[in-house]
Amino acid sequence: MENEQRKLVQLQVMHSWGGGLERWVQDYCNTDNHNTNLVLKSIGNLGIPGQRMALYQNINDQNPLKLWELKSPIYATSITSLEYCQILEEIILDFQIEKILVSSFIGHSLDILNTGLKTIIIGHDFYPFCPAINIFFKKICTECNSEILSNCYNENPFNRFFPNQPASSWLAIRQVFLELIKRNEITIVIPSNSVKKNLIELEPEFKKINFTHISHGVNLKPESLVRNTKQGKLKILILGSLALQKGLKLFQECYQELTEIADIYLLGCGEEGLDFRYKQGIKIVATKYSIEELPLKIKEISPDFGMLLSVWPETFSYTLSELMIFGIPTLATKIGSFEDRIKDCDNGFLVEANKDAIITKIHWLNTNRHLLNQVAENLNKNTHKNLPEMINEYQLILREESSQQLKISRQLNSLMMFELEWKKIQSELQEIDELKTEITAMKSSKFWKLRTLWFKLKKKLKLSQ
Repeated sequence: MENEQRKLVQLQVMHSWGGGLERWVQDYCNTDNHNTNLVLKSIGNLGIPGQRMALYQNINDQNPLKLWELKSPIYATSITSLEYCQILEEIILDFQIEKILVSSFIGHSLDILNTGLKTIIIGHDFYPFCPAINIFFKKICTECNSEILSNCYNENPFNRFFPNQPASSWLAIRQVFLELIKRNEITIVIPSNSVKKNLIELEPEFKKINFTHISHGVNLKPESLVRNTKQGKLKILILGSLALQKGLKLFQECYQELTEIADIYLLGCGEEGLDFRYKQGIKIVATKYSIEELPLKIKEISPDFGMLLSVWPETFSYTLSELMIFGIPTLATKIGSFEDRIKDCDNGFLVEANKDAIITKIHWLNTNRHLLNQVAENLNKNTHKNLPEMINEYQLILREESSQQLKISRQLNSLMMFELEWKKIQSELQEIDELKTEITAMKSSKFWKLRTLWFKLKKKLKLSQ
């Protein structure tokens, strides 16, 4: 208990939507032995993500330490909120928070960037710059002015999360977001360099912000796989969700032609994958999976390669990491972190995100199977960042003090020294006042007068002798 009390206290700020973001916070908190990590979650309903704020002692806790109901709920992200500030101040003072890690602004206020404490942002997505979260409107976005933003609200099926926050408000949110990051010298930690590239292309002001690249760590021990030496049908594994942003439409367009030369296995495909349960050549292994059971399921399938068809620019992709760790060559769309992390024909394969390109590439792989074995060998030689290594990289950033924070620290130290000096002066003045009071009392005292006369008489007697 004593060791825990000496630990530095950090505040992890996140939403309550789950997904890869929650996995990252869980991994971080469960692995970090250097600090105590409290968790502040925004909680709400569809369209009102910030109805309540819940503070948890541990990321794995079901019940919060404290729960606050907001009288003025947050419909997406507030520029400022008096209620939120009061909650934040209470948490910081009561729990002696020293560092803040922001994984999400959904349901929170931008006041979280203005506490004066060391703060970093983890770039899990493109929010709050993008209300659609992942910069996709018909295609990957390269610009977003007020007109495009308005059209995005009216026409983009991916922009559905914050119907109660008008499109016009996002320009102000962006402006304040950028100003606070620059003024407080806040670092954005990005899991792949594509995040920085996309943000700067959308808004050149991001060039003035400090980005640091730290890929996510993964603790996973793979089972050894049996490579396919036969020239029969390929075995293709689609690991993870088949939601619209993960390439559902692309898969619908090309699966019939693919099943002529391949058997396709869906693992963790979600509800969307159930639409393919009666399709010839497709096997649904499970709609979801846990990280603990993944090695055995992968071993049972022993796929020739994996396929990831995201149309959104992924900022990292745990799924790609899992496939790579198992030595499974992966064919992925040439966007976002996939393009960052995969070198074509070296540690995987890249393809344009369209039906014809995907079908052509898979037919090419079918006739060049030696390349699959070659890439698998390369993957088995590679090492992957584990969770303790990731935590250590974050520790280096969190230990750094920005010049702004040093300035604040010096000012606080000066104020403390001034306060000490002032208290010393006040103490001395009080002593002087007490002495003055005693002198006044003595002067008015008969004893004091008699004592003075006695000394005078004694002096005269001594002189007469």
